[in-house]
Amino acid sequence: MEAIEKLNQTNLRLEDIGKRLSVLNNLFLETDILKSIEPKYAGFIYDDSIEVSTVFQSPNVTVTYALWKYKNKAYPEHQHHDSVEYLIILSGSFLVKFNDTSRIMTKGECLSLPVNIVHTCISLEDMSEMIGICIPPEKAYQREGTNG
Repeated sequence: MEAIEKLNQTNLRLEDIGKRLSVLNNLFLETDILKSIEPKYAGFIYDDSIEVSTVFQSPNVTVTYALWKYKNKAYPEHQHHDSVEYLIILSGSFLVKFNDTSRIMTKGECLSLPVNIVHTCISLEDMSEMIGICIPPEKAYQREGTNG
């Protein structure tokens, strides 16, 4: 009986995560919320082909917007030691690599990356956009105006 209870608890947690991702997806895809928030630079590395800016940061969460101007551009492999990261594709498409897995993601799709998972995102189209949500904020990203 204990195994069934654990399975039911796990299913409820997964259902809750799915609901949260759905709410986040709708928030960023169905509203103009990004247009109403002034972006600020908060320690992310980027080059002239990938623009990255923090659109919201609190003690509990960091929301980052990223635009890949050109296809076949990769954000460097990295991992988050302090945070779970949620990726939401706003436009275009990406090849997301994590562990030994690759996944193509398109507009409206969400992905959760656990703490310490090495990952990278490669644009498959010009002008592809993504939101990254780190919960809690990655400590390395909380130093405004510095790289990485």
